[in-house]
Amino acid sequence: MEDVKLLSKKPKYAYFTSILFLSFIVLGTIILYLYNNYLVSSINDKLENIRIVESSIKEVENDKNIQIYSLLETNKTVLSSYESINHVSDFINHLNLLKSKYDINFYGFELSNWVLKSEVTTISDNNWIAFLKARNFIKKYRSDNDAIFDLWFVNDFLGSDEIKFNVNFKIK
Repeated sequence: MEDVKLLSKKPKYAYFTSILFLSFIVLGTIILYLYNNYLVSSINDKLENIRIVESSIKEVENDKNIQIYSLLETNKTVLSSYESINHVSDFINHLNLLKSKYDINFYGFELSNWVLKSEVTTISDNNWIAFLKARNFIKKYRSDNDAIFDLWFVNDFLGSDEIKFNVNFKIK
């Protein structure tokens, strides 16, 4: 009989502790489930906002004016360089000004890669010797503030009374 008494005696708080632990697990599970639902709905809201913004971006990108503006901005430096090289009449007018200012003649005109090439001829007359005219042109043009070209190094001169030499101008 004494054995029966030992088996019938259970700890007083074991049942209460089990119930408390079970309720804690159930409550934790419910809280985590609700938090998960909140996160899922928040993610879905963000995905919907992203979809709306992407569709707005596609509408803007399909606008022809925006496409043209984007192309212009992307190629701004290239277009400005082409714009400067398309002033051929200004270049010819500048060469005519140099012709009268330094008493020299330009023959031929080649423009490529932003470099203008020409042949210069100068003839001795009563006022100047041809060599001095050529030297005066080369020396003064490089320091001229109104110059629209950079004059490259002149390699050689041909002649004595009539001097011919090639010049290369880099467009500024």
